[in-house]
Amino acid sequence: MNTPREDDRTITSFRVLLARVTWFFIGPLALFLLVLGIASAGSGWATALDVLFFGFVAVMVWCRWVEQRSGRATTAYGEPATSEDFRRYVLTLLPLAAGAWLVANLLGNHIFRGIAGQ
Repeated sequence: MNTPREDDRTITSFRVLLARVTWFFIGPLALFLLVLGIASAGSGWATALDVLFFGFVAVMVWCRWVEQRSGRATTAYGEPATSEDFRRYVLTLLPLAAGAWLVANLLGNHIFRGIAGQ
């Protein structure tokens, strides 16, 4: 009979798997594409793309939280993730995302628009 080990971090829930894939892969990819869209559109500071961007940031935090609460969360090194790892993730993601959004809007609304207007 196979008994699960205490350190087994295998995800057995589709919901937790979807949460991990979202915060780890889909979310960053979506943010990257949205940053490109914001920079290339240059249509203001409060557009649908901006709302989508921060919506994805919120979804990424929520998905990381779902995984953390599952008891199956791991670090990039495969070690069990702690609440401190979650806190560090959020405190890193939020300023980086805000900075990327700010740069994308500055580029799109001021730099690229000025170049295209010439």
